[in-house]
Amino acid sequence: MNQTLILKFIGVLMSALFLTFGAYAQSGCVQTLGQYPSAAVTAPTLSGPSSISTCNYTGEYAVITGAVAGTAYVLDMATPGYIVVANDANATVVYVEGATPVTYTPAAAGDFTVHFFDNATCGSTQTCVATTI
Repeated sequence: MNQTLILKFIGVLMSALFLTFGAYAQSGCVQTLGQYPSAAVTAPTLSGPSSISTCNYTGEYAVITGAVAGTAYVLDMATPGYIVVANDANATVVYVEGATPVTYTPAAAGDFTVHFFDNATCGSTQTCVATTI
């Protein structure tokens, strides 16, 4: 009987730890205003910044297609902010995040999303800001 209670306690403890630290591993910052621009942006093939948009609002995200594995992409906002680079609109898997600028080097070729925020607490004042990759 005591062994059963101990195993249940360990199970509950492990679940609590997973929920606590699993949530911490991902920022939880998800766009609130939708995708902009509405069409995907092709990852640049030349070095130097390329425009994502002249007016992304904080709280929006952009889809970047055609990223090349092993290529470092520097994502930035014209004003200080916070960027989350993820696999999709829901930021199901966060690849990298941080205060601008953020560098992301994909391990595999493909697409990713860039989520724009005012700060690390997912702030979104819906401010228009130029964004680059």
